[in-house]
Amino acid sequence: MYYFFKYLGWVNITLLVLVIAHFLLRRVNKYGFGNKNSSLSKISQSMSKVHPFIAGALVVSAFFHGWNLAGGIILHSGYIAFLAILLQLSIGTMVKYLRKKPFLVAHRIVGIALTVLVIVHVVLMNT
Repeated sequence: MYYFFKYLGWVNITLLVLVIAHFLLRRVNKYGFGNKNSSLSKISQSMSKVHPFIAGALVVSAFFHGWNLAGGIILHSGYIAFLAILLQLSIGTMVKYLRKKPFLVAHRIVGIALTVLVIVHVVLMNT
């Protein structure tokens, strides 16, 4: 079972990349194509619909990955990254339902921090 939960971490990274790709595709379309690339627009619209579900799957998957490998709640880089995932999910929920720009800005900032935390976690755990 150890290897299953270890490789579940790579599933988490894949889910995180998919979540981030939603933002990146919109940026590329906006700044690279002036929002005129219909293919990127269609992909972005599809990703907007699945974005919350992928994020939810990330939370569940990251929980099982960390809980089973660490044996519970232990303060380390993965736990801090998981807290950032929970914060990101909370702020993302506020963005969806409250539609206030400060929450969107916070969602993006926490997204950058989450990416950095995951990279640090992967580097620390693979050395």
